[in-house]
Amino acid sequence: FANYFQEHGYQTAVAGKWQLLTGKGGITPEQAGFETHCLWNIPGGGRNRYWDPSLVQDGKLLDL
Repeated sequence: FANYFQEHGYQTAVAGKWQLLTGKGGITPEQAGFETHCLWNIPGGGRNRYWDPSLVQDGKLLDL
């Protein structure tokens, strides 16, 4: 749905938990149409999901 809004002149963003990148066929926030994002639980963050979760803003791992 974010791609639809972009096509009609809106800026798009998402914040929260991203669960669409797991396994084969997953998509990134950019592929889903979000121009900017701040998300946790992005695969590849190299941290424990519960005890030390990764936080990623616009593709960059934030050091908390």
